[in-house]
Amino acid sequence: MSDTAATARHRPARIAAATMNRNRPFPTPRRRRLNAVLITAGLLLPAALAQAKCASMAYELDGRVVAADGTAVADAAVSASWKDYFGPHAEHATTTADGRFRLSLRIGGYVGGNWLTGDRCGQFTKTVNVTVDSAGHATVSHDLELTAPTLQADFTLR
Repeated sequence: MSDTAATARHRPARIAAATMNRNRPFPTPRRRRLNAVLITAGLLLPAALAQAKCASMAYELDGRVVAADGTAVADAAVSASWKDYFGPHAEHATTTADGRFRLSLRIGGYVGGNWLTGDRCGQFTKTVNVTVDSAGHATVSHDLELTAPTLQADFTLR
């Protein structure tokens, strides 16, 4: 009997096999990095896809911005902002030469959940804050209640 075979009999099977076959008993550094990436993706992906399971509401916000004298305000910055489970959101637009703007808002209804109770959906944001800013005019901000899929909001800047 050879010395290698005699020594292998007294070692645990996994270490003996690795020594005899020159296999690595533990994952390589490259394999460990790949495992870390896959585990991280596996943990983050369900949270990212959770909102996709719940329905979202689409709103169109149309409006016009005029100065105190009634003339249209071109190139005014209009933004609508709201907050939901995933944090703050905003949509931005710029008024045209005749002072008109249009914003498309998509507001999700995801409110949380876990593996035991599942996802909770259906509580939608009821208001958005609409802010209009233009050079030479004071900034105007209003909370707009989301009551219909198409909303009209006109602003007068001072």
